[in-house]
Amino acid sequence: MSIGYQIDDGRCVVFVRGWGTVANDDIAAVTSALAADSRFRPEFGAVVDMRNIDDDLITPAFLTQIRHSVFAEQSRRAFVVSRAVDYGMARMYQLMLGSDVIDVFRVLGEAYEWLGLPADTPWPEPVVEVPVPLADGATGGRRT
Repeated sequence: MSIGYQIDDGRCVVFVRGWGTVANDDIAAVTSALAADSRFRPEFGAVVDMRNIDDDLITPAFLTQIRHSVFAEQSRRAFVVSRAVDYGMARMYQLMLGSDVIDVFRVLGEAYEWLGLPADTPWPEPVVEVPVPLADGATGGRRT
C-alpha cells in the first residue's frame, strides 16, 4: 500500500500520507474510503504529506481528481512536498483555483501552523492504509 490516512476528529483535520509509488487509483481509493468513514466531515481541513512519493504524482490528472474531492470547497488543504517540480505543480493548481484554502509547503510544521495546529504536532498513528481495487475486483496493496 502506498497511501493512508488518519482522521483527528477532535482537531477536525485529516492527515493523508503517501509513500513509494502512488497512482491515480490510489487517490480514488483513499477518497472513497474517506467518504465512507463515519468520522469524516467534508468541512475538515487536511494535511497531505507527499514528501516520500517516488514518482511524479502531481500531474494535471491528479489535480483534476483532487479538485473534485470529498472535501468542502471552504476546507483548508495543505500539501507538503519536497521536490521542486511537485511544489511548482501544486502552486499552479492553487493559482488555477484562485483559492486561499489550498497552500503548498516544503516544511510539515509550516503546514500544521497554517491549519491552526502547533508546528510540533506529531503525525497520528496508526495510519489507515487503504486497499486499492484491482482489475479482477480483488483488493491489493502497493503496486510495483
